[in-house]
Amino acid sequence: MQRALADAAWDGDHVTVSALINHPGVDPAAHHYAALLHAPHRGHWRCVELLLPVSDPNAHNAEALWRAAKHGHRRVARVLAPVSDISR
Repeated sequence: MQRALADAAWDGDHVTVSALINHPGVDPAAHHYAALLHAPHRGHWRCVELLLPVSDPNAHNAEALWRAAKHGHRRVARVLAPVSDISR
């Protein structure tokens, strides 16, 4: 099930992401916050918004924000910037 969350985030399937983050058997922090890294990489802002309350946007030196910016996903970067610590 952990992989299913990361896959749904990669695909931008916000309905599945929503269902899985509320499932007791799923840990959004699994696999080093893979779901929160995949969604901004692909520009899926709805998934990012769902994952933020249950994830750490500062994991891996705010890599989620870095990925959004690197790939030109401005909307995702605007969602992540206020909660990301880029001073490290």
